[in-house]
Amino acid sequence: MCEHEFIRVLGVSDGKLIPLPLKVCKKCGMMVAGNQTITITGSYIDLPGVSQPTASEGRMYYNSTSKKVYYYNGSEWKEVPKEANPSFSRYWYGDLEGEATYTPSVSGVFFFAGASGREEYVYGTSNWLLAGSKVVSYGLQNVIGDGSHTRFKNGSSYTHHYILMRALVQHTSPNYSRYTYTSLGGGSSYTPSDSGIFSLAAERTYLGWYAQGNSWEPCSDSGDWGTSSAIGDGSHLKVKNDGSSGYDIVIMRWS
Repeated sequence: MCEHEFIRVLGVSDGKLIPLPLKVCKKCGMMVAGNQTITITGSYIDLPGVSQPTASEGRMYYNSTSKKVYYYNGSEWKEVPKEANPSFSRYWYGDLEGEATYTPSVSGVFFFAGASGREEYVYGTSNWLLAGSKVVSYGLQNVIGDGSHTRFKNGSSYTHHYILMRALVQHTSPNYSRYTYTSLGGGSSYTPSDSGIFSLAAERTYLGWYAQGNSWEPCSDSGDWGTSSAIGDGSHLKVKNDGSSGYDIVIMRWS
């Protein structure tokens, strides 16, 4: 236990030395500012637990309720990043009767495996839209789930066994969300204004991802209903309706 010997920290104002409301222990490095204590010892700092302070760019604090450290970047409080903790697991397996569905209650990126009848859906404004191929086939694509708006269905008339694999990356404040749902007129397109990994569900065929280089190039076959994973940077990825009629879409996002 340190027997503190504090010295006053001085500052300069109008060319004069003035005492600041800050003391430092010359033995252990403890800093006392007002009624709050910050301890600097060797290579680490102990922050006192406080509630959210007044916003000021560069300000940092430890929230004793959430047990997290935050900093203000000039426009919003952000959690100090922590090491990513990826998890890859067999989330669920079991039998689904004909036309039965399964909705994961957690978020993540999912892969649906089974012998037959597999269909993947995402909920939009008032109905469930297909993500992946309408044709009953092997190898559907990855779908982003947020815990409520993504479900998996046995589209056949018979009971089949299925497996649902899940990837979850626990970086700072991971976001698995229903990014948008809207209707696209024939020939029109929608460009997500944010970056991330996206998955798409659509009401009909003719809708798919395009990425821009020297020109906009398709990322899916014309027979797909939606298509799943695509990476966006906020400007060079878009969804286009190549049909002549308007159709609904749902876009899920992981960022």
